Amino acid sequence: MEIFKGKPVNQNCCTNDVSTDEMASIINLHTWMIKTLASGDSLQTTIQALTSKLEEYFQRKTHCSLLMVNEENRLTVEYAPTLSEEYQQAIHLVEAGPTIGSCGAAVCRKETVISPDIEHDPLWEDFCEDALRFGLKACWSSPILVENRVVGTFAVYHSEVCTPAAHEIEMLETCASLAGLAIERDRRIKLEKQLQESEQRFKSLFDYYPDSAYIFSLEGHFLDFNQESEPLSGYRKEELLGKSFLPFIASQDRERVWGHFNEAKKGIVQHYECRVEHRKGNQLIVSLTNVPIMVNGEVVGVYGIGRDVTREKELEDELMTTHQEMDYLFKNHSGLIFKYKRENDRFIHTFGEGQLLKRMGLKIEEAIGKTLYDFFPAELAARKETFYQMGWEGKKAAYEVAFNDIHYRAVLNPVFKDGQVVEVIVTCNDITELKKAHEELRETKELLESFVNNTADAIVTVNDHGQINYVNEAYVDLFGWREDELLGKEISNVPDHCKEEFTHLVELTFLEKKISRFETERLSKDGRVIPVSVTQSPLKDKNGTVTGASAIIRDISEQKRTERELEENKQRYQSLFYYNPDLVYSMDVNGALLNTNLSFHQALGYTPGQVKGKSWERFVGGQSLNETKQYFEGALQGMPQSYEAVGVHQNGEEVMVHTTNMPIMVDGQIVGVYGIAKDITEQKKAQQEILSLKQQMELVLDSIGDGIYAMNENWEITLINPAGAKMLGYDIQELLGKTPKDTFKHLYDLECCMSYQTLLDGKNRHVTDELFFRKDGTSFPVDYIASPILENGEIRGVVVAFRDISEKKMAEEYLLKSAKLEMAGQLAAGVAHEIRNPLTSIQGFIRLLEETDKREPEYFSIIRSEFERIEGIISEFLALAKPQALNFQRNDIGLILMQTIHLMNAQAIMHNVEIVTVIEESLPLFQSDKHQLKQVFINVIKNAIEATASKGTLTITCKKTNSHLHIQFQDQGEGISPERIKHLFEPFYSTKEKGTGLGLMVSYKIIEEHKGMMRVESEEGKGTMVHILLPLASRLL
Repeated sequence: MEIFKGKPVNQNCCTNDVSTDEMASIINLHTWMIKTLASGDSLQTTIQALTSKLEEYFQRKTHCSLLMVNEENRLTVEYAPTLSEEYQQAIHLVEAGPTIGSCGAAVCRKETVISPDIEHDPLWEDFCEDALRFGLKACWSSPILVENRVVGTFAVYHSEVCTPAAHEIEMLETCASLAGLAIERDRRIKLEKQLQESEQRFKSLFDYYPDSAYIFSLEGHFLDFNQESEPLSGYRKEELLGKSFLPFIASQDRERVWGHFNEAKKGIVQHYECRVEHRKGNQLIVSLTNVPIMVNGEVVGVYGIGRDVTREKELEDELMTTHQEMDYLFKNHSGLIFKYKRENDRFIHTFGEGQLLKRMGLKIEEAIGKTLYDFFPAELAARKETFYQMGWEGKKAAYEVAFNDIHYRAVLNPVFKDGQVVEVIVTCNDITELKKAHEELRETKELLESFVNNTADAIVTVNDHGQINYVNEAYVDLFGWREDELLGKEISNVPDHCKEEFTHLVELTFLEKKISRFETERLSKDGRVIPVSVTQSPLKDKNGTVTGASAIIRDISEQKRTERELEENKQRYQSLFYYNPDLVYSMDVNGALLNTNLSFHQALGYTPGQVKGKSWERFVGGQSLNETKQYFEGALQGMPQSYEAVGVHQNGEEVMVHTTNMPIMVDGQIVGVYGIAKDITEQKKAQQEILSLKQQMELVLDSIGDGIYAMNENWEITLINPAGAKMLGYDIQELLGKTPKDTFKHLYDLECCMSYQTLLDGKNRHVTDELFFRKDGTSFPVDYIASPILENGEIRGVVVAFRDISEKKMAEEYLLKSAKLEMAGQLAAGVAHEIRNPLTSIQGFIRLLEETDKREPEYFSIIRSEFERIEGIISEFLALAKPQALNFQRNDIGLILMQTIHLMNAQAIMHNVEIVTVIEESLPLFQSDKHQLKQVFINVIKNAIEATASKGTLTITCKKTNSHLHIQFQDQGEGISPERIKHLFEPFYSTKEKGTGLGLMVSYKIIEEHKGMMRVESEEGKGTMVHILLPLASRLL
């Protein structure tokens, strides 16, 4: 039993003879399947289990499969666990058919199909080789039916030739039936889920319904309406809730509208149109639908759906006028135009107009609603019905027939809606006179050719005994026999399959019947079969007695080939024209549309009847109309034109198209214009979206502070953001098309470039310390991430995001130096205290000796000088270990700097060094200890003077930046190597022979206590620059 929405909907019962083991197995399978269905397992799980059960049952090497039939009547492999993957691919999506294997035949026949020997079964002709290759020699297949509709097949393949026993067939069919039950149960479960989802969607449907939607009480008061309702009336939601809808209906329509509303309250859906008063004072024509709201079988309210059809009504009026014009044209058409459609497997005529109908002796009443057999002879009706079927299948077709001595040609044009043919329009033209003229012309031509001896056609005459008495040279050339080999002989070059018709034609000729251009075949001397056209006529003596016959034989091999080529070209042209995905149309010299293809109608929403004969101007938007006229005139001058224009859909929407106009040339004359237009509406939208995304991406890239660049497969830079270009010192255009190695990675080999390795293997890489080089040759440390650019799994390039980590490196060095300073201070304090005590004693004894011993006074002077020097060193140690308390006051840094320079000028002059100052005016006052800063400046200037060669220059600069006071000391000394620069601020490290290695260290500590930074740049042979940065934010008053 199956349960759907809490109720039993299906119960399966079976009765079988269980006296045999086979029947017991089937009953067990039924019982197992019912339990499986009741367990609620998925369809896939159920089918897998069922397939396994069947393979167990046969107890020999078998392969079970379940194939489903899709909407295109093709077989899809749903489950075949033991079948070879290659074989599954070979049969997947094969179209089901009566001769397409056991499964295809089972689908078509709706019955079990047994193929005990695949190799010799004609059903398996197309798949025999594949089956045998994978060891499949027999196949039993049973259709899976759901509500008498085939949804798939259940098949068993055997590795040996075998015929099933009755119980095995029953087991197979039972499995197919059970599979059908599982599929049906799965369908019901999905249906229940869809119903639940539908209930959830109702609210969204109401709120976002594209037309106005309302909910009314039984008294006609507004209870709710969606957002589309406000434009229809001009009133806001809060202005209408709780009010009656009647005052908003035009007065002349209110009684009728209230009547429809009352009918809806009775449970009857109402469709009608009325006029609605808009808030602005104008009236709108609105199409309304009232639907009763049913709860437990009772009407509790009314839904209302309204749509503004004012413009549609105007268009309907225009369409009515057009229909009247078309009716006039149809009725006065010299030929005949009629329509038919298919109803209950019969073709019924639905419309007919034209003068030809009267000339055929028929009345319109005799045709409308009737079939062909109602007014045509059965043979003629059957022939026409064949073409009717072609038209109903969507094919363009034409035929020529004669009825009541009227010859006419009919052209069938199918009309499509949503991809399906809904009716066929047939246009008929009277060709009676044309047929007569053609026949007379043909007979005259053949009569003349029969008397021209030098004709290119082969001519032969025979006597009344059938013996050849004349052949022309063309006959000899065509068939290869010499004239003497033919004369007096009967005609012998008739193929066996043509001899019966040949005899019949000869008899007709001797009965004085003229045979014209009968197409048949003849043999040449070398055995070739030659297609020929034969015209036979009797030969008479002067008394009118038939004495023989003449035949004009024309080799039509080339004609047949040409006909085949023309037909192929015609079909190709029609396919190219009608099935082209672009809009293809032809126009006469006046711009009237002659032919349009399916894409034209799909893109613009018009039927062929609505556009044929109409000017192209009706389908072009006003803004591009004038330009399009110029392009049309240009095509009429013989010059192809290509341009973009705006087409107008039937619903008024604009359709962007790219159009090419080409002149139609016939015998050197321009008789019209071909147009090919590609719908580029979505392309234009996509281009706009791409442009917008590109602009957004550029804005994002421009606003990112980190550098970002991208490279293609050749490792060439294709994109770099402004921040990245600025860091590298290049203009963006200077980097595009170049490789990183050519620009900012010039010291690295390719195998050392991690971004290049990412291009090779597609792996993400994070490099934390690498040097990039600016355009001016300077370098800076970076941290970067390289990621591959992938397209369909292929590496198309690399994108790199990098960051200048100079400040980070400086901060790390700063921390390292701070730690060293602290260690040095602790060491200095200990050393200073240990040395000072013994030195005090020694100094006291030296003074006593100096007072008592007057022999060598200069030695005591040297000793005092060296003691003072030692005292200075100990003072530096103590300053390093325990700096003096800083006395911060508002100071003018420029003034302190100038005072220091004046103090050091004498020493500079002694070393022949010129001090040049560039101090910015109006520097802000800085909260600092001027004595400590002066000590720093003295240490730096002294080192610079001692390092600068004679006649050198020391340049001192002081300026304000956005956040710091920046003081620079640039000397022209020999410079310091990079290796030595790293140790400058370390304790006891000195570049001078008598230096203590503490001056720069103490200076560094003083600047640090002022919350500033101190760093040294130097290049050997070019001098050294010391930078001191003092922050404004914390000291500025």
